[in-house]
Amino acid sequence: MSRTNRTNKPATTFVTLSCAALLALASCGGEEGPGAGPGGVQILPSTQSACKSNAPSERGAYSLGGLSATAQGDTVTILRSDAHYNCASKLALDVTVTGGQIEVKERITNPGELAFCMCDYDLSVQVKGLAAGSYQVSLLDSDGKPAGQAQVTVAAPAALQIQSQQSACKGSAQTFSGGKLSATVAGGTVKVLHEDASYNCAAKVALEASVSGNTILVTEVITNPADPMARCMCEYDLTGEINGLAAGSYTLEVRDAEGKTVGTLQIAL
Repeated sequence: MSRTNRTNKPATTFVTLSCAALLALASCGGEEGPGAGPGGVQILPSTQSACKSNAPSERGAYSLGGLSATAQGDTVTILRSDAHYNCASKLALDVTVTGGQIEVKERITNPGELAFCMCDYDLSVQVKGLAAGSYQVSLLDSDGKPAGQAQVTVAAPAALQIQSQQSACKGSAQTFSGGKLSATVAGGTVKVLHEDASYNCAAKVALEASVSGNTILVTEVITNPADPMARCMCEYDLTGEINGLAAGSYTLEVRDAEGKTVGTLQIAL
C-alpha cells in the first residue's frame, strides 16, 4: 500500500491489527480540541465514529467525504463524514473561530500507530456560544489541505416573553415569609411559581423577565402603585410562563417588588 497515514514515514512503527476487529470497535477514540474560544465561545470535545467501512488503501483525492454544519440556538454542530484514514488512527477536530470564520482541522493524535488497512470515519464537534450571524466553515485535513466548506447561520434569539397571572387573595398574610418558589420546564417554556407571595390586599402584581447570559431574572412589579392601598395584607400565588429562551442551562432568580431576592433555581431547556 502506497499511502498509510497520509504520508509514508520511514521511522513509522506498524501495529498489526485485524481490520475485522477494528470494524467491530464501538469507538475509535478522538480527543478534545483547543477548548474555549474567543468571546465566550466554547468548543466541546470532538468525537470519532467507529470505522464505517474497510476502505481501499488508495482513494485518490484527500478531500473525499463531506462537510456539513447545522445550528440550534447558539450552538453549531459540524459533521465531517467519511474522513479517510488508517484503520488505527485516532482523530480529533481542532476548531478556531475568528469573526465569521470557523476553521476546522483534522488531527491525528497517534501518528506512530498504523495498521495495514484504511477506514472511513465520521468526525463531529460542537461550538457553543456563537453570536447571531452567518459563518463560513472551512475544513483542512491532517496535512493542512482544504477538504471542504460549508455555510451556517446562527439565528438571533427570539424576544423573551412572559405571561403572568396573580391568584385571588388566598388569605390574610401574617408575616412576610417570602413564600415558596418553584419552576418547571416543558418544551421551550419555563413556568415559574411563587406561592404565598405577601402583598397589600389591593395590589396588582405582574412578573417581568430578562435574560443576561445564562441568568434569567424575574421581577415582581406592582402595576397599580398610585391606587389607594388597603389596611390588610394577602398571600397570592404568582405564575409566569417564559418563552423565547435558547436551549441551555440557566440560573433563575426571582426578586420581589422591593428588589429583594425571593430565591434562585437551576433549570435546563
